[in-house]
Amino acid sequence: MERQELIVATNNCTHIKYSNLSQQRSPIMGFAALCILLFHIGTNLDIGGNWFFNIIKFLLDNGKIGVDIFLLVSGVGIYYSLQKNTVIQFYIKRIKRIVPEMLVVSVVWAILERDIKIFPIKFFQIDFITKGDLSFWYIPFILLLYCISPLIVKVAKSYRTTIMLVVISLIVNIALYYNAPVFYSRYDLCFTRFAIYCIGILFGRFSHDGIEAFAKERKIYLYLMLFIMLESIMVFFVDHEYLLLTYAYIPVVLCLVFLGFFYRTQSYLYKFFNFIGEYSLQMYLMGIICINKIFELNINIWVKSILDVVLTILSAMMLKMVCDYIRQILKKVSVNTEKISCK
Repeated sequence: MERQELIVATNNCTHIKYSNLSQQRSPIMGFAALCILLFHIGTNLDIGGNWFFNIIKFLLDNGKIGVDIFLLVSGVGIYYSLQKNTVIQFYIKRIKRIVPEMLVVSVVWAILERDIKIFPIKFFQIDFITKGDLSFWYIPFILLLYCISPLIVKVAKSYRTTIMLVVISLIVNIALYYNAPVFYSRYDLCFTRFAIYCIGILFGRFSHDGIEAFAKERKIYLYLMLFIMLESIMVFFVDHEYLLLTYAYIPVVLCLVFLGFFYRTQSYLYKFFNFIGEYSLQMYLMGIICINKIFELNINIWVKSILDVVLTILSAMMLKMVCDYIRQILKKVSVNTEKISCK
């Protein structure tokens, strides 16, 4: 069997191809979306007291790792996208991917709050920019990352420079943490997660170009040692939860574990995560609205939690359906405009 195929058959068991990191993004995204949904529920649950509830609370509290998985897998997809699209085409596709969802969600939020002023605040993320409001912090952050992704991908053509970018990100985080703590506390969720996105793009290149590209790199281990050394210093001297969590290897390990699991089996669990992955962005957006409204109800806390999960998934499906319809209309308008211009 040729080495270029990057697939080995041993004892009738098919091993993982590196390209599957891109191909299996949907189920991994589904797992990440559920982690985030459960994390948001956990922040509203006051449970504990015995070992069972302590374990549940621990798992819920660490569901925020789903964001890191989102960014890692997004980085992989972005690398692939920029290999087959021009920069302009890439930006247009990213805008079509997010803007319709934000438009609809902002309208829904304004209707629920009965205040039209809410619409521009949510749509343009004014509160996040001016006050550090974290309701939809992921959206402006990922849009910013999309803007600079062509540059990051250009840097990621070298493994060494990508690792150096991660190292610089780590140094900037530590510097801001100590020298501008108030400013840093507003946007620490973003600052700490820039590195994992860069690692995702690095994984994208590894998945796209194959292991041979990695083998050609020189002195990469020196840069890896520099990163590990700085991370070790951070663990001992920096007391900041998000900074410590994000620079851990947990997101990478989880992605690879689930990559292997999903590749080897077509189980119902795979199909479920794959289904959820189709609505990952919509679940994040609608999950914020659902949890804010449902947990205001005066009902049993477990009933609230189950209701939140069900309504989040259903509303995410509706949101995607509406936004796909909007995208179809925009596509038709674009086609008609091109025909008129040709005439």
